[in-house]
Amino acid sequence: MPNWNRLLSSNVFLIFLFLIAFVSFLHSISKEIPTTWNENDSMVIGTVTKVKRTESGEEVSIHYKGKPNLRLFLKSFENIQIGDQIQATGSFQRPSKNTIPNGFNYQYYLWYHREKVTFQVEKIVVVGRSQNLFLNIKRNLNSMISKRKNASYLSLFLLGDSSKMDTSSKEGFRENGISHLFSISGMHFSLLIGGLSFLLFRKKKESKCSFFILNLFLIGYLFLIDFIPSACRTFLLWEFLTISKLFQFHWSKVQCFCLMMIVILFWKPFYIFDVGFQFSATLSFFICQSESILKKKSKLLGSLYSSTFAFFSSLPLALYYYFSVNLLSIVWNLVLVPFVTIILFPIQILSFFFPFLSGIAYILGMGFEDVSNFLSKFQFLTLIFHKPFWWWIVLYYLGLFLFLKRWKRKWVCSFLIGMLFFLYHYNFLIPQSYFLMIDVGQGDSLLIHSHNQTMLVDTGGYLNKSGVIYENTLEPLLHSLGIRKLDILCLTHGDLDHVGEADRLLEEMKVNKVYFNEGTFTKEEKRIQELLTKKRISYDILREGDIFTIGNFSFFSLNKDRKLENDSSIVLLGNIDNSSFLLMGDASKNAEKEILKKYHLPSLLFLKVGHHGSKTSSSKGFINTINPKYSIISVGKNNRYGHPNKEILENLNESKIYRTDENGSIMFKIKNNKLKIKTCTP
Repeated sequence: MPNWNRLLSSNVFLIFLFLIAFVSFLHSISKEIPTTWNENDSMVIGTVTKVKRTESGEEVSIHYKGKPNLRLFLKSFENIQIGDQIQATGSFQRPSKNTIPNGFNYQYYLWYHREKVTFQVEKIVVVGRSQNLFLNIKRNLNSMISKRKNASYLSLFLLGDSSKMDTSSKEGFRENGISHLFSISGMHFSLLIGGLSFLLFRKKKESKCSFFILNLFLIGYLFLIDFIPSACRTFLLWEFLTISKLFQFHWSKVQCFCLMMIVILFWKPFYIFDVGFQFSATLSFFICQSESILKKKSKLLGSLYSSTFAFFSSLPLALYYYFSVNLLSIVWNLVLVPFVTIILFPIQILSFFFPFLSGIAYILGMGFEDVSNFLSKFQFLTLIFHKPFWWWIVLYYLGLFLFLKRWKRKWVCSFLIGMLFFLYHYNFLIPQSYFLMIDVGQGDSLLIHSHNQTMLVDTGGYLNKSGVIYENTLEPLLHSLGIRKLDILCLTHGDLDHVGEADRLLEEMKVNKVYFNEGTFTKEEKRIQELLTKKRISYDILREGDIFTIGNFSFFSLNKDRKLENDSSIVLLGNIDNSSFLLMGDASKNAEKEILKKYHLPSLLFLKVGHHGSKTSSSKGFINTINPKYSIISVGKNNRYGHPNKEILENLNESKIYRTDENGSIMFKIKNNKLKIKTCTP
């Protein structure tokens, strides 16, 4: 008989298992997702397994006879519940990739959930109800929870459903670095296991029988919460730690962690791509590694060290997904973690069993949110970094691992500080010059960056039936590129599709100077100017003949007040490395004629086509004169205006045309007279 204790405790054996699991993982992710839904169908049927409320309606997941789960999107709120058997009419949709650099990739998100398509619902009818035990339990739980005053926290802590939580509160938790407290993982399972052990076994010692009973409860609970990745990670780690203790295998926590990862790679390989799992597993691993250090510290000092280790071990992931980090989160964790663990979480759970506590739980929850939102306003120690590269993340974690292993700590500390310094000052250390036409839908926004100086020409923003739609796309993009301030914000004219996001941008980012076009100011421009005055940001009118520079770029203003707003758009002639380009705003053919009469324009490297390719701009004579090598049209997909116009596309057919509706955001990188073009094709 082999000595299983010695064999399983062998690191060599664990490495061997890990390699096999990793090969299995690579094989799993290389498989094509089976598409068993007929995308030509206009009707689907299935059983509702999840209901999630969003700002734009409801997201419903259904399952039907062995087919992969399907997400249904409802534009209005329907009385749909878990366990309902539904019949929905509508159309299948294949989500696109992110069209903005470093943006959220919904196609990739669906891929690691083993889904390919979604379904946009036009009409939905409940035709029956499932008899599935777990779905009915979950349905009843949701029904009970929804009647409670503290429903958002009960859904969050019991079922891992954060959709009932206010968006601003979730954002505050993230900014304070305490989001991990609200995912079902270590803290939840520790308290759950402790509570179950006390109720079931009181003061009896752990036994194989109690371990078996606890497993039944916990596996049942995992079914109820749909096997949330971070919860599965915690459950498996507890499983191996308990097995080691009961059977005297003497596995270390690190070895148990490795066994957990091996099981995940075999059982649920796509969990590796889940953000919650990544944070949970990374924190778990490095806290296991730092245990020997923490044991030697006092309770208070140990808490400080633990919070610091948690901060630095999750730092690369935080920067990769959110591009910023609040140094005060180390302090906030010291204060808020004990409150959530000792008071907030237990009270919320107890209120489920004792409804008379719901009022107290609600007050505590709202108070906690108020405190979190207040603390999130302290942003003076929030640092914005360029999005980390994969090799940077690998080197950082290697350095952190060596630090915890006490290997030449002074050198390792210097290395880690150097890595952070490099990423923070990336734009200064690695000078670049580029244009980025940002896909903001039916609007305009062009980012120009050179040698750590930045200008944004227009902000996008558009109008629908219910009013102005502001899309928070610019701030995350700028932060991901390591841009912490705008030297110049140039608003070519006052239409909403060019200035709609200016308010949000001015509130969130530092802006040194704002330029407006000549002529009468629109209502939107006046509102922006009031905000600029309030924030003490200087602004001016960019007049014909004005010259300014951004890094290696030089700009010359060509247009003037022509009474009409579009005609009066700022038109900029730019130059870099002896290459010229022209930014036309929404200037019309009349403005083009006047400019051609007054100026001798050179042949262009590229043209930002006027007015989204409308027939009111880009006359054939104008295009033939400037002869652009590349033409960029910023235009919304399936827009109601029919942009770009076919005649204009024919006028531009001698140039290479890039369109944001077809190519996504378009980046022109220029270095030593060499041009590199990169697109974010949907």
